[in-house]
Parts: sequence; C-alpha cells; structure tokens
Amino acid sequence: MRNFIKLMTGIALSFWLIACSEPVKKESIKSFEVIHPIQSDTSYTTEYVGEIYSIANVQIRSRITGYLEKVHTDEGRRVKKGDLLFSLSSHIYEQDLRSATASMKTTEAELKTAKLEMKNIGSLKQKGIVSQTEYELAAAKVEGLQAQLEEAETRRDLAQLNLSFTDIRAPFDGIINRIPYRPGSLVEEGTPLTSIANDNEVFVYFNVSERDYLDYVTSGSMEQKQAVSLRLANGAQYAKDGYIETVEGEIDKSTGNIAFRARFSNDDQILKHGGTGKILWENTLEHVVMVPQKSTFEIQGNTYVYVVDDNNQIHAQPFELAHRIAHSYVVKSGVQPSDWILSEGVQHVRDGDIISRANSKDSKTIASVK
Repeated sequence: MRNFIKLMTGIALSFWLIACSEPVKKESIKSFEVIHPIQSDTSYTTEYVGEIYSIANVQIRSRITGYLEKVHTDEGRRVKKGDLLFSLSSHIYEQDLRSATASMKTTEAELKTAKLEMKNIGSLKQKGIVSQTEYELAAAKVEGLQAQLEEAETRRDLAQLNLSFTDIRAPFDGIINRIPYRPGSLVEEGTPLTSIANDNEVFVYFNVSERDYLDYVTSGSMEQKQAVSLRLANGAQYAKDGYIETVEGEIDKSTGNIAFRARFSNDDQILKHGGTGKILWENTLEHVVMVPQKSTFEIQGNTYVYVVDDNNQIHAQPFELAHRIAHSYVVKSGVQPSDWILSEGVQHVRDGDIISRANSKDSKTIASVK
C-alpha cells in the first residue's frame, strides 16, 4: 500500500513540474475599427395610421311621408348639385296646396269686404250718423281678418313646401352611395334614402403622440403647410402629397394622443370615404449626432456604445436616443462628435478591455451609416 501511495505521489509531482515548465501564454490584444460619430443634417419618416373621410358626406333623408314613385339615379353615379334623385307621391300634397290656396283667397276676399265696410262706416261717423263704437267694431273685424289671412298664407306656404319635398335633389356635387329603397316603397319622414359623398378632396385623420405634437408646435411648422404623403391599404404610395390642415383642440386623456387632419386632392377618385392608409410624415433634423446601430448594445433598457480613450481602453458609455433612422441612432445626449467609439464587434469585448485600433475613421468616411 505504501508503495502505491509513493507511486501516485511521484506521478502527480511529475505533472506539476511539466506544467510549471511551460511558458505562460499572454492574451492577445484584439484589433477593432473605431470611428467618430456622424454630425450632419438628416431626416426621418414617421408613420401614422389614418382614416379617410370625404370633405362632405351626408345622408339624403325624406322630409315627408309618402310612397317612392321614381328613382332618378343609381348607386355609384356622380351627380351635380340640384339634380333630381327621388320623386315621392305628390297627389295628397297637391290637394293640400289647392285647399290652402283656396282658403287664403277666401280670407283675402273677406278682408277686402271688411275694409270697404270700415271705410263706409268711417264716412258715416264723420257725418255723425254712426257712433265711434260701430267704427271700432268694423276696425276690429278688419284686424281679425288680417290675422286670419296671415295664418292662411302660412298654411299655403307650408303646403307648398311639403309639395316641394316630394322632389328630392342633390345638395352638392358628389357620388351616390347605396340606395336601399325601390319605387313603391313607403318611406316615413326622416327615412334615409341614400348618402352622397363629395370626394374631390378628402380628409385623413391620424393620431399623434403628445411628444410629436409638441415637437411640431415648437418647430414653427404650424405656420406653414406641412407636407405629408399617404400609403394606401395595398401598400402603394398615393401619387399626390397632402398637407396638414388643422389639429384638434384637446389631447385624449385615455391614449395621450391628439388628432391631426390632413387634406389630399382626389381628382382621380381613388380615395374613398371610410378607407384607411398610413400618413408618412418626413421630419428634418439639423446638425445632429448619429451613431450606427451596430455600434450599440443594450443593458436593462439602456443603450450604450464603447468609447475608446487615448490608451486604447474601452469604456461602456450610455447615451439617450432621440430617433431611429434606418441603421443609425440619433443621439440626444451622452455621446460627442469628438468621441472615438467602437464601430462593430461590441459583443466580443468587455468594459475595460484594451484594443488595437485597426483603422480610425471620422464622420466623413462613414457617411454610409446615415
């Protein structure tokens, strides 16, 4: 047993001597490209979901009760202001008008007679034949008939107005939408017969965050017509640019957003009321600092770059983002244009490592990261 222990001890000692005799390998210094952040003018595009509305879209309703006699238009047809769209049965309203007109004429005749009587009584009163009381009674009769005539004229006008409602016309130029009723249908007062949309121009409403709204206001863009473009639901770009026309008066407390309204020309009638799309809003930034996204890394929600000091030692430097642009980040604070930062390979180093600079580039030579 003792011999076995001695043998194992000898073997272990031999391995230790061999290990100690090998030279210690020095860790090699890795080479990385370092760059300066870019400082220049740039732009970025923000997308917002938009809802399309015609500048005018109203329902055409019946203002009286009656049977639909004729439809003079069709769904999808373009009409002009004043064009006849529907005709309702008019017989009852024609009779009402004739009756009201006859009643008015009767009252007119009675009033004319009463005025003549009052004139005659006035002459007799001056001669002392009749009393003042009789003259006042005649004058009161004239006044009463005058009021009746005004009432009869009102009934006549109302009957004439109701008769005019049997012809339903287009309130403005536009396109007729669905027509749910056909000739012979009984329609009540207020029944929607169709709707008409004026879509020569359209509004696109979209919601903007409070932060973007404040940036827009403080930039002075509200004084100008800020141009925007529209991406359609099929992914195609709408051919004509629009502009921001107005902003709503309050921020939605539940979402923190505020609604903007843009106006687009729609001469080719592609855009339709109720459609959707995406507003593309391009913003210009002047003299901003940018770093490539490949030069950054994140730790617990914070974004970092490796800054290289004069001794070629790297240090993790956090910075605040302003915007994402293509393959770059716009820096709000934390990184200066004069800093040297690791261009790429951030996953292969750790804070405090010493590196070798493979090729030092400034912002002029890395413009491709814009």
